[in-house]
Amino acid sequence: MPFLVNLYTQEQGERTFSFSGVSLGSGLDIINTLTHKGDQLRRVRYLDEYGVIDLPVCIFDGSPFSKSLGDLEQDWQQLLIQPNDWLQKPAQRDWLQRAQEIQQSRIAHLQECHDQMQRLIWTTQRQLKRGVRKDRLLRHYQQALHHFRTSLARTKDCQQVKL
Repeated sequence: MPFLVNLYTQEQGERTFSFSGVSLGSGLDIINTLTHKGDQLRRVRYLDEYGVIDLPVCIFDGSPFSKSLGDLEQDWQQLLIQPNDWLQKPAQRDWLQRAQEIQQSRIAHLQECHDQMQRLIWTTQRQLKRGVRKDRLLRHYQQALHHFRTSLARTKDCQQVKL
């Protein structure tokens, strides 16, 4: 994927160029090499199939990225190969339990919001006189209720997924 780089060099002044045909890690290393030799980055953009990503220039300190990215990739591959071993460690079990507690709390919160929105719709239907204002409020409340229902369903579906 292409990288678009805008920088300032002592020799050539302001300079904009792009390059591609390298991995993400290699591309980041190339940009870090420019920083290491003294060029000042103004803007760095990375294009992928999802769009353009503006990368913060402050992350380019001249240190290579490829080693860190490689280590991270290796950790993820290890987790994907042996997820049950990972869950056997006490710290990971604690993390998983905490994640489940957070998810339960989110479900309870969404359920309460859903119930409050239903009560608000009921009250609005009964207490406001017919008119544009009432119709607008009810439409808005129905959209919010739909949002809470969808979020609640998604969160409950995620709860069904087990590692």
